[in-house]
Amino acid sequence: MECRAVTVLLDDPTVTDVTVLGAQSLQWHAAGKRHDEPSPFSTTGEVHAFAVALLSARGRSWDARSPYFDVEWGSPQTHRVHGVFPPVAPQGPVISFRRLGWTLA
Repeated sequence: MECRAVTVLLDDPTVTDVTVLGAQSLQWHAAGKRHDEPSPFSTTGEVHAFAVALLSARGRSWDARSPYFDVEWGSPQTHRVHGVFPPVAPQGPVISFRRLGWTLA
């Protein structure tokens, strides 16, 4: 499963962080500023499916006994991805992408 809104941001070299806050919002940082917009996902189920697809693409699986994950993403690995599921994130899954290799100016 792909999410075009997230992919576009991850492909932008000026974007350092992207966070999917469930079905509520999408936040990203570029040029030192935080940007907010509505989530590209309509339901928490869609966010969950996206997170599970990310894990599956990296040869990992989701387990309710361990409601969090940490993987590297991209080819080559360009982002560190952290995610949490309920009950840790009661409003629904949260997924955070952080670009690897950037430094503060």
